[in-house]
Amino acid sequence: MPVTSTIKQTLQTSIDWLEFTIFQLSYEDVIERILQLKIEDFADLSKGKFGYNAQTKWGNGNLFVLFNQVDDEPCINHMGVHVILSGTGCRAYESQKSLYTLINVLVALENQDKKEQVQNHQKKTPF
Repeated sequence: MPVTSTIKQTLQTSIDWLEFTIFQLSYEDVIERILQLKIEDFADLSKGKFGYNAQTKWGNGNLFVLFNQVDDEPCINHMGVHVILSGTGCRAYESQKSLYTLINVLVALENQDKKEQVQNHQKKTPF
């Protein structure tokens, strides 16, 4: 009679790097409403990168929020607000918040945007 094994293997996941862009929100709203962090915990850097002219960092600089500003005032434009969490940034964020909740929020925003696009298209299409 063969011996059967009841050892269960579980998969574990780790998010090692996360980048995303949010459109139609200010960088302050992205920090406070999407990331659910305090804007006071961020420090502005002297210049931006990747085509953005401004950026701010959280904590030790492993979570960056890139955005554009005009005349030293943040603006909402076609580039949106870009968020970068390095591997260390992911671990630091996870020490206070859930990355999986953050990803669910991003998916919900995307689904909401798609639903609004369909509704707007239906309003414009005469039947």
